[in-house]
Amino acid sequence: MRINVSRVAAIIMFFALSQLIHAEEPNTGYVISAEEFSVDGRSRKESILARIGEATGKTFSTREELESYVRDRAQRLENLRAFKKSSIAVEYPESGESRAGIPTQAILRVTIEDGSPFFPIPYAFYNSNEGVMVGMIANIPNISGTLQNAMIVGLYNAPPDANDKIQWADPNFMILGNWTGIPIGVFRLGVLASARRMNEETEDRGIIKLEYEELIFSGGVSLTYPITTAIDNTVQFKMGVSPSNDITEGADPDYLEYGPMNLFWSISNEVTYDAINWIGNFRSGCKANARLDYQVTYPTEASVTRDFRFQAAIAGFHPINGRFNPNFRVSAFAKSGNADLEAGSFTRGIRNSGMKGNEGVFINTGLQTKLFRIGQAEYHLTPTVDFAWAYTPDDDDYESDYGFTVGGEILAFFDSMKNLPVKLGFAYDLRPESRLNDGKRYEIDFNFSLTY
Repeated sequence: MRINVSRVAAIIMFFALSQLIHAEEPNTGYVISAEEFSVDGRSRKESILARIGEATGKTFSTREELESYVRDRAQRLENLRAFKKSSIAVEYPESGESRAGIPTQAILRVTIEDGSPFFPIPYAFYNSNEGVMVGMIANIPNISGTLQNAMIVGLYNAPPDANDKIQWADPNFMILGNWTGIPIGVFRLGVLASARRMNEETEDRGIIKLEYEELIFSGGVSLTYPITTAIDNTVQFKMGVSPSNDITEGADPDYLEYGPMNLFWSISNEVTYDAINWIGNFRSGCKANARLDYQVTYPTEASVTRDFRFQAAIAGFHPINGRFNPNFRVSAFAKSGNADLEAGSFTRGIRNSGMKGNEGVFINTGLQTKLFRIGQAEYHLTPTVDFAWAYTPDDDDYESDYGFTVGGEILAFFDSMKNLPVKLGFAYDLRPESRLNDGKRYEIDFNFSLTY
């Protein structure tokens, strides 16, 4: 039999090239073969994965890419502010290096330690805008391990009069409840309901124009759609009715549109960008939001009003040496119709009714400073400097208003309820005397949330 030399040579060359190609086959990387959860508490694996996404099956070309992904995933757990402690470790059951043609398997081990499932907080304090507040907050974070949060607030409030004297004989009462993070497919639902009996005052730059009593039942729903991991879009609807109200004093007809109402409803759309990473109790990064509201109000003693309002803000945070966290916020608003009589609410040190405007720009700055830790609580001090500017085109006396303030906030962060910090703030109004219609130069603020 004759041997075809050229054919044999071709076959040998083919096998030689195949072996060469196989020998030089590139590294096939790493694959996450499993993610295992160890939970000390109530948190559910499926609820966590619904918020941060599945990791099993993801592939990476290098070990550095995999470990960078794990660090980012651990940070996303921390950013939820739902756990007392959380961490993610990587295990490589094989040699730890890829073999030709076979990706190295990696297992993620997630460790979660939950905080308190229920935290009742009794409180009694004074606030410059609201007066004496006594009540109870029932904080229910991470309900049944679902990452949903609920809160019920009961409040007895003795408001201040025009001279800052407490009106003990004619108090306000309020009960409020909210529930957030309810999953509906890819959406998150929030609900809010309240009932309150209030003695209200309508003030124009600190001067009382109208006083009335009002019983209000209100509620609202919000639906949030996560566009990306950092961008959300939220649509919200609110409605309130007042079955009983009565003007008690100072019925200035120019302010009846702000006075007691029979009904109001509003709808809004808000886009938020949140690229904040929590490092302990400091924040790093930036966040921003833009919101458009449309509100219809049916005052008891005036014609129906319809207003559009647009507001936006951007805030930045930068930790330094684990001890300092300088931060800022720039915000602005513009609205149609009646001026906002509580434009001072954007600024620490200027009371809510100390400024008004149809437009405004506000700058808040702070230097959050870690002081010390006692047990499961960490305490911080934040010196603050704020600036405010507001514009009211129809106001003959104060078409343009501005102000500077200085102050400070004491913050308490509790490991068992990271979603509910405690804040006590004091700030001083540096505007000239001619800008202070009521002569009140300071503002005290007690709250269960950060300013921004």
